[in-house]
Formats: sequence, structure tokens, C-alpha cells
Amino acid sequence: MDITLKKISEITSINISTIRFYKDKYLQYLTTSGEGRTMKYEQVTSVAIFSLVAESYKKNFDQDQIIELLDQRFGVNIVTDLVAQPDDNNAAATQQDVLSEIRSMFKEEMQSRDEAIAELSDKVDSLANGSKSRDELIMTNINLIRERQSKRGFWSRVFFK
Repeated sequence: MDITLKKISEITSINISTIRFYKDKYLQYLTTSGEGRTMKYEQVTSVAIFSLVAESYKKNFDQDQIIELLDQRFGVNIVTDLVAQPDDNNAAATQQDVLSEIRSMFKEEMQSRDEAIAELSDKVDSLANGSKSRDELIMTNINLIRERQSKRGFWSRVFFK
């Protein structure tokens, strides 16, 4: 069954901030599911690991000693199989193939970005032209209003603003 860090804290009576500290230091020993805020931990091993780490810190073990202890009890096996190396001629040809593929992908990406930039540039130009015509219309209306106000008599301007 998978549980959260809060539940592990309640089970082990270890402060949640301490549990998070231990998680950051010794995550490679924990069995997890999910990611981020939804990450959960396998109950049996997680409780045992956090309890062991807490007891080790109480006994003044340093981090190397704790890692050694965790390796002995919960051993993390990291596979380090060596990949067979191809001969030099094939390796050079493979590298050239990879490089040419990367170049073609890069060119395609650049072309698609250039097209997107051109589209955006056209949109900006059309918006600028639209705003120019709108500005011209506004200025025309302002000028008409000013003309009308200047034609009104003195008393009508004073009393009927």
C-alpha cells in the first residue's frame, strides 16, 4: 500500500520536515509512485527506511555510514552494464548519421519558427494598419467636435457645456 510523507510522519512519530529532509537525502532507497505533490511511498519499506535513518542520526552516524547501512539492508542495485563498442569505422559513420539527422531536425525546426515569425509579423502589420485607421477616425471626430464647439455662441458655451 502506498502512503504519503504525512502518513509516514504519523506512523514513525518523526517530524514532517525531518521526513522531507531524509527523503531528499535518501530517495534512491525509497519505492515511489506518482510524482510531485502526488508522490506516494511504499508503506513497509518507507517506514523501515525512515525509522532506520532516524535511529542512525540519533546514534550520531554520518551520512556515509547511513548510506552503507541502507545499502546493506535495502541495497540499491544500479545496473552498470557496459555497452559493446562498435568498431571505429562504424562509430564514425554512426556519428555522421546522427549529426546529419540532428542538422536536418534543426533546419526543420528553424523553418517552422521562421514561418511562425512571418505569420506573427503579418498579424502585427495588419493590427498596426487597423489601429492607424482607427486613430484617423478618432482624430476626425475630435476635430468635428472642436469645430462645433467653436461655432456655438459665448453664452451657450458658458451655460450648456
